[in-house]
Amino acid sequence: MNHNGTEIARKSNSVLMFSGGLDSLIAWYYLNKPKVVHAYLGHRYGAAEYLATMRLAKKLGMDLVMERRLFLGDKETPDAYIPMRNLFLATLGALHGDTIYMVFQKGEQALPDRSPRFLAMASELLTFLNGRPIVVDSPFLEMTKSAMIKWYLDHGHPEDVLYESFSCFDTNVRGACGQCAACFRRWIAFKNNGLPLEFRVDITKWSGIQEYIRKIKLNEYALPRAREIETVLRRYGLWK
Repeated sequence: MNHNGTEIARKSNSVLMFSGGLDSLIAWYYLNKPKVVHAYLGHRYGAAEYLATMRLAKKLGMDLVMERRLFLGDKETPDAYIPMRNLFLATLGALHGDTIYMVFQKGEQALPDRSPRFLAMASELLTFLNGRPIVVDSPFLEMTKSAMIKWYLDHGHPEDVLYESFSCFDTNVRGACGQCAACFRRWIAFKNNGLPLEFRVDITKWSGIQEYIRKIKLNEYALPRAREIETVLRRYGLWK
């Protein structure tokens, strides 16, 4: 896998699991515009992701497959976690390609199904079950979300398209809430690249920011991600 900041040549039978969010949008460009598979899971922000996916697919001419045969909404926890979600998604991806790309970036691989070990184990399991070589991989294991945006902009991709993506845990389809972890991560990445970003509620007032500060001070985040968060919070006078 190429992690040196250049696009990966598209394989003839590869698919990208596409949520309609910022990460999968950048991955689509990075992977040289492969077929995308969007799975509607019945989770609380699924409608907003679906609308973003349809909007982006139409605007960019994506080769899109819509999957509706998997419902996991009843297993979603209050913090938007769905157990084994990425294993289910990889399994769906194997119905459409032999190389399945998912996006796990540097500093956000603590969950078991967002780890390099998961990628290796899922590849082995799906290869065994399908009787053909299946590879589950991620292009951004060595890049943070901020670095992903930087790569995108440095390679001349359209800035306005970033705003067409959707990254929020709220149910409202009329814009991101500014009061959840997904919005916070998106805000940090945009601000580290000098991009404006608006929410329905001022994100600098979000109570969850203090939890991020606590974890950084306890060294629970890897240095690149911790520094990126601290830089933005200091800029806004939020580091305490």
